[in-house]
Amino acid sequence: TTKEQKMDRTKGIGGSDAKKIVDGSWHELWLEKTSRKEQDDLSEILAVQIGIATETLNLDWLQKILVKEKHQHTQIKRDVTLEPKEFMMSHLDGYIEDANIVVEAKHTYEHNNLLNVAEYYYPQLQHYMMHSGASETYLTVFFGNRSHDWTSIESDPEFQQTLYKAEMAFWKYVQEDKEPTQFMQPIEQPKEIKLDGMRTLDMTDHKEMNSLIESLQQVKPYVAKHKEIVTDIKSLVPDDCRKAIGNGIVLSRSKKGTLTLRESLGE
Repeated sequence: TTKEQKMDRTKGIGGSDAKKIVDGSWHELWLEKTSRKEQDDLSEILAVQIGIATETLNLDWLQKILVKEKHQHTQIKRDVTLEPKEFMMSHLDGYIEDANIVVEAKHTYEHNNLLNVAEYYYPQLQHYMMHSGASETYLTVFFGNRSHDWTSIESDPEFQQTLYKAEMAFWKYVQEDKEPTQFMQPIEQPKEIKLDGMRTLDMTDHKEMNSLIESLQQVKPYVAKHKEIVTDIKSLVPDDCRKAIGNGIVLSRSKKGTLTLRESLGE
């Protein structure tokens, strides 16, 4: 049983529904909400079932990290169903009650990345924060069976306002049993989603940076040649030599055997 099936989906709008509304899939969702179409059978979808099977481990893994890195010892409550609010329904993978933080666990393919996952599920996460009043969500993700990463995503009041209006408009079609005729175009998500409060910045048009990058590219061959020459110079120093001097250059060997080259500055 998926968390979507734990609630009667015809009674309100859940997190996965929010994504469909943002994507513009109003008519298909309306058919489900008015019981004109059965919900998709997710029992045969391998990716969904793997996510369900690994959810407990995912939350356990995050719990260990929070204790180790943030010294946050509060336990993550599991399988939290929020009280319905207007047309909103939410079933959370996890919830840190005293800090009012939503926790969402995902399992994706090995070569995916955290930003892609955050962008894909952004409407779902913002729906949960809008419903719960949480200020942030911890998104915890397994990538294949080799790696894990997590991030904090902040509440986005501006996007939530847009999402709320869209959900309300959609739900009116459900209540009136009328097919959707408006607001079926995809809703634009923020271009810059902050992970851990940090953003990605496109500085393509930054004149000073472009000038410095051009200079960097010009001197790059000389930097590579400099490293090559330094390596060649060090190779000439015998292993039993502690210090070598010549033409304004001093090479010093540490007790571990590492050679360091520096200018002698008049020595």
